[in-house]
Amino acid sequence: MTHAPLRPLAENLWVAERPQSFFGLPVGTRMTVIRLADERLLLHSPVALDAALRAQLDAIGRVCFVVAPNRVHHLYAGDVAKTYPEARLWIAPGLERKRPDLVY
Repeated sequence: MTHAPLRPLAENLWVAERPQSFFGLPVGTRMTVIRLADERLLLHSPVALDAALRAQLDAIGRVCFVVAPNRVHHLYAGDVAKTYPEARLWIAPGLERKRPDLVY
């Protein structure tokens, strides 16, 4: 399934929005992408990656940081960390108990 591309918000700042359901209710999900110095990228609250989104990310920089900011916005953090194994994964306090599979 192809989704909308990264949407620019400002210089060096984008969002990627994806459909998401929670207990059958459509709530959506959004990842913020920040381009830091040296074209390094920080992905905040990662969404599911498809080939198109990964190509867009790779075109604008190098994914170096992935942030799972709380105990709700973590669903795709493990997959994104596996896709970008050189990236540093930061997780919210307490998330390690809920997601022991996340290596940070």
